[in-house]
Amino acid sequence: GGGIYFATSPFETERKAIGPDSHIGFMIKATVDVGRVEHLGRKCNKNLNGEMLDNMGYDSVTFNPSDGQEYIVYNSDRILSTVQIPYHCSRRCRFNGRETVCRKCR
Repeated sequence: GGGIYFATSPFETERKAIGPDSHIGFMIKATVDVGRVEHLGRKCNKNLNGEMLDNMGYDSVTFNPSDGQEYIVYNSDRILSTVQIPYHCSRRCRFNGRETVCRKCR
């Protein structure tokens, strides 16, 4: 849904970043005030939004779709700080097998 998603470790971030520009450039390390957390099962309610969550008395959502815990906030004010960290793949680059730094290898 329309929330801001966070993983709990760089390794989990690598597995979750799946957009067309994922794994290129940097990772964002964030300090997030998750407040009161609604714990969901393996599936997240895709219809859930910030207003609905607030009406339920929660500030964030967490769930594990089987590839690591995720936290979702719907209010950017809950993000207390961010730092850009250079991103280096833990896997070999498909473009050049000797590279360990992503260079837009698609």
